[in-house]
Amino acid sequence: MFPKINRPDIVRSSHPKMNNGYVQAVVSLARDGLGMSRSAVATLALRAVQEQNQAVDIIQAALNDYIDRYRSLSFENFSLDVRVRPSEQGRPIGMEFGKISFGKIGVDMYRFVAAGHLRRRIMVRPIKGDMLILYNGHWQPVEAYLDALKVEPAIRTVTDDENRAVSWWRQENWWRSNGKAFRFLDLPAELRDVIYQFALVKPAQPYPRMKSRKMGYAGQVKMTEANPTTALMRINYQVHTEASHVFYRDAPFVMSHKQVLGKVITNPLLASNICHLHLSLSHAGYLQAFGFRFNDILDYSNPYGGPVTALREMRLATLEIEIAAPSNVAEEAWLDSACQRSICGWIFEAMWPAVKGHPFSFTGYIKDSQKAAFEAYGAQESEVVAEWQRRRVDWGFDKGTLSQYDEFVEGWESDGPGGVRLDGREGEGDEWMTKRPEVREDVKDGSQNIPGAPICFCRTVCSAENWSFQD
Repeated sequence: MFPKINRPDIVRSSHPKMNNGYVQAVVSLARDGLGMSRSAVATLALRAVQEQNQAVDIIQAALNDYIDRYRSLSFENFSLDVRVRPSEQGRPIGMEFGKISFGKIGVDMYRFVAAGHLRRRIMVRPIKGDMLILYNGHWQPVEAYLDALKVEPAIRTVTDDENRAVSWWRQENWWRSNGKAFRFLDLPAELRDVIYQFALVKPAQPYPRMKSRKMGYAGQVKMTEANPTTALMRINYQVHTEASHVFYRDAPFVMSHKQVLGKVITNPLLASNICHLHLSLSHAGYLQAFGFRFNDILDYSNPYGGPVTALREMRLATLEIEIAAPSNVAEEAWLDSACQRSICGWIFEAMWPAVKGHPFSFTGYIKDSQKAAFEAYGAQESEVVAEWQRRRVDWGFDKGTLSQYDEFVEGWESDGPGGVRLDGREGEGDEWMTKRPEVREDVKDGSQNIPGAPICFCRTVCSAENWSFQD
């Protein structure tokens, strides 16, 4: 039944029946001789039809089919990445069918490539219904070598050149091969939360294609794939409820574009659920988004409030404000080669009406002294807000938003002596307000009444290369 060793050259007739006979011989040998799966045999037959000028490597196809089936039998090793290629040192194995030579069906030595770095030449011997390899001095099934690879930690990880689609295909193939369905909702709620955290809790960039329009299709795909895979939320209502709760509770939302920031935080559904916000705008982006007003000529203020109003309605657990590196080129020409210390002061003043009361922190290119001063302002305001929340609860109200806190402070200030507070007491004696910090140092050109470029006059010019966090 199994083919004889024959000459390596192909002696195929151009007669259609003979070509059909070759395809039939390939199918018969792959299916009956080597025991390949039906899908692998169909793929091999298609190659035999398409590749008219050369014989297909049936042995290589059989080895790869064995590896795929072995991987499908064990969920623990579905990501095992092993492929075989003919070795240049191998000798050809030929095939005869109907007393006509159809050339080689493969060689007797193949290179087994595992996890992209482990390569080994192994002798192979086809037998009826199986394939043997020379491993540890004995002819053994292919599974013996694959079992040995299971102990290598590097083999059990997905290789760099393996894309996500291949990984998902292998998982699906395992479930289909084993005929099982995983009853996810039968797991305890604690384990489901761990799975949700593993799948969803990583930095999320809403509307990623909005940021990557100029990056081309490849850049858009890359930014989209970097986001958490929220398809898990579409399984059913219960999974959506549980997964979205974990996602919005723990995942940081990264805003690196002012249009994206405005679109997200002015969306009531998103803004009411986000707990962790990470702002990573440019210098001009911060000033434009939060309405910085330098004078009558240079005015970025928004009469409708914009992000300032929206942030006051959010209930954030953390707010991280990342300051970009100093640069010689900025979005606004007047910010080219700007002094980083002055820019940080302006950014904080622009943001203060929106972030006061939120538990914010600064990261990135900001001096340690400025960072400490700004965060001290925030800590002081947070203590006042916490006291206000405590009093609301004492008065029988639920905890309020920061916009309600602003209304309360405004009413507290407007009440004259003898006025009545929200708690029914007379309005004498108590003071309730932390002053808005004035932290910028205006540098103006008196002749044109416009802000002069905040050029850095420090001993060491501001730049990313020589940046120091100390003054």
